[in-house]
Amino acid sequence: MKRKKTSEEKFVDDGRTLYDMSGLDDMHRTGERKPKRDRVSVSKKERRMLIRAALLAYLPIFIGVLACFTLAALLMYFWFI
Repeated sequence: MKRKKTSEEKFVDDGRTLYDMSGLDDMHRTGERKPKRDRVSVSKKERRMLIRAALLAYLPIFIGVLACFTLAALLMYFWFI
């Protein structure tokens, strides 16, 4: 059986940390932003090339997911005929 808590038992803080919050700043309270770090300057043409390369890198994954959804739809269609 579970033991009932009595009024004599008090909470004692043992100093353990569940989540480390030291990396958070006060931006959400003050609304101030940190200064931007060194940014790489790219031209419009280079930016388009970077975006195109990223999209081409994700294209096989997208095609695979689309094929799985199509296969699932076909299986459901033929299952319920």
